[in-house]
Amino acid sequence: SSMGDVVARNCTAALDFNVPKDAQEVLSSLGTQPHIISACLYNKEGQIFATFHRSALRPDVLPQSAPPPGHDFRQDHLALSRTVFLNQELVGTLYLKSDLLNLTSRLKQYAIIAVGVLLVAQLVALLVSTRVQRVISGPILELAKVARTVATEKCYSVRAAKHSDDEIGQLIDGFNEMLSQIQARDAALEEARET
Repeated sequence: SSMGDVVARNCTAALDFNVPKDAQEVLSSLGTQPHIISACLYNKEGQIFATFHRSALRPDVLPQSAPPPGHDFRQDHLALSRTVFLNQELVGTLYLKSDLLNLTSRLKQYAIIAVGVLLVAQLVALLVSTRVQRVISGPILELAKVARTVATEKCYSVRAAKHSDDEIGQLIDGFNEMLSQIQARDAALEEARET
């Protein structure tokens, strides 16, 4: 868009004085822009005034009359049309056609960055979950193992190891207290039976 504005301003004199050669030189300067495929300058009647084609072997097909101002995205290119004014008077229209290689390469770059961020986020999530599993799941799994031992072997002298004073530590304390009470009742029942 900004390139179109600059080229349009540079072509005003050529259009005003009806010198296609000067306009052709201005359009030829677009050869330094690698993504511009073709350009066309139309006079105020909408007829072709000067053209530029990146490839001389395969010239691009240009609209035969001036297209309305605006832009048009297609699958493989962007077409931009700008009106050319001189002292608030319409003197012509500039048409630029650009490939989308720059946009495509940027989209690929953004996709690679997004995939990279996603992979890093998954790695961080894996590391955090592994750490959390050791802190939370480890003591709970150990408590479940002690509960299984008590249930299968009827051995109430086994105790779960307490690793912290958080909610899991309170759960382990309550479980160990319950085992102590069951063990004391078993001992009292055994003593009563013997008596």
